Amino acid sequence: MDTPLLQSCCCSALIAAVLACGATGEEPHGASYWPVDTVPVLDISTEDQASSLALERLVGATRLEDGRILVADAGPPALILFDSSGILIGELGRAGRGPGEYRSLAWLGRCGQARILAWDPARGRIVGIDRSGVALPYASIGRAYVVGCGRNGAIAIVGWPLPDPAGPNPERSSAEILFIADSGATPSVVGRLPLFDAEWFPPRPLDPAPSIAVTQDRLLVGGQDSATVAAFSIQSGQWSSLRLGVSRRQASEEHFNAAVDLFVQAMAPRPMRAEVRRQVLERVKKPALLPPYGSLHADPEGLLWYEVTFPGDSTTELRAVDEAGSEIATLRLPRSLIVLEVGPNFVLGWYEALSGDRHLSLYRFHRRPT
Repeated sequence: MDTPLLQSCCCSALIAAVLACGATGEEPHGASYWPVDTVPVLDISTEDQASSLALERLVGATRLEDGRILVADAGPPALILFDSSGILIGELGRAGRGPGEYRSLAWLGRCGQARILAWDPARGRIVGIDRSGVALPYASIGRAYVVGCGRNGAIAIVGWPLPDPAGPNPERSSAEILFIADSGATPSVVGRLPLFDAEWFPPRPLDPAPSIAVTQDRLLVGGQDSATVAAFSIQSGQWSSLRLGVSRRQASEEHFNAAVDLFVQAMAPRPMRAEVRRQVLERVKKPALLPPYGSLHADPEGLLWYEVTFPGDSTTELRAVDEAGSEIATLRLPRSLIVLEVGPNFVLGWYEALSGDRHLSLYRFHRRPT
């Protein structure tokens, strides 16, 4: 598939306009609640299994067709496989610098009907993961900030943020939006996204963070101050917008503390986290408002799910819209989760227990006719 290469300056202005055009007031929310089981189908932790493995920094997970779950852990990098009942099978592949190895992991997900890909940022490449965990070359992408893929096999990338003094928001950094149609294809630049304050990288706790999702025909990009999502049509090469029926909420101390904890965990090893946290709190103040929405997720049925709760909330709520932006469904999970995957009838994510151990949980939901 040939993807039009749009001029970066035009796309930068267009995406900025698209993301800024959403209203700040909340639209009437008429989507039905789809039932969610109150008890997770799986709640996985390595603390109660005879293993030295620990879930440290979960950056991706996917449920395979036979019910097994493959997890990408960034610290230290490891691909960890569990059976359909949550019992640890072991590590797949290995970290290293040789052929078939990975040096780092920052994302893992389904790509196409059966392919599993992972992002190795230390090598600037996306790799395919075979059944034994061997990392197979797939695409070189250089420095990137966010990677995602859809069930149609298309890959979307938010490039490395850079200052953009000539852009529509010179006080903000911006990044190219890239698209890869298939294995071995050269990434095509399809736009440029204004991001966070150019003085901060990564974004401050509770700043809107870039997120991407890929449906059958569109790349969807979020992460700004407005309640809109920029949508790029793979077929036409045109940008449009989806307006989400959500407004910004007040940020609480619980939200801020949870966001700072996640920020520090992503930035520093355990021995340094207390000092890094102290320095962050010296420089960053709690914002008055939360972002309009959190991460984006595309399910196999073509719906776009967006999170309206944040770490610090006691539950997890996701809403789904169709291609026209119509609200279709709402899910409310009984605990706060960092969502990693939305499947046809499940949500997979992680949470940190009071013991400090990280758990991977899978909740089943029940779709209603749309």
